[in-house]
Amino acid sequence: MSNSVFIDESGFNANLRRAQGWAPKGEAAKVKVITARANSISILGAISAKVLIKISLKKPMSPSKKRKLAGGRKQQTKGTVTNHQVYFIKEVLAEMDKFPEMKGHYLIMDNAPIYTGKIIGEMTWECGYNCI
Repeated sequence: MSNSVFIDESGFNANLRRAQGWAPKGEAAKVKVITARANSISILGAISAKVLIKISLKKPMSPSKKRKLAGGRKQQTKGTVTNHQVYFIKEVLAEMDKFPEMKGHYLIMDNAPIYTGKIIGEMTWECGYNCI
């Protein structure tokens, strides 16, 4: 635990609604819900046993009309992808490099698809850290 840095992501959606509820006996469970059009966001975080290293908020892209992009390129994705995670880990490693006592620490991540890129493991090893 003393030489581990935990990295994870979490999604947050402000449009969640209750699927069930309680009501007095003999009455239907009806609730007025105020709806708001809000986009989902992703939160990326890195924490060790001693300190919060980095936290990042990934806001969704602004909506665009469905049109083909110039040159036949595909539209950008809305969610968190490997490139977002690579950029976040670069920021985490840069922050950890400021503290010599963190050299050789283990970066611990789950097996989400955004972590499986080879570039993440290579980048971590090149900076002198271990990746699990």
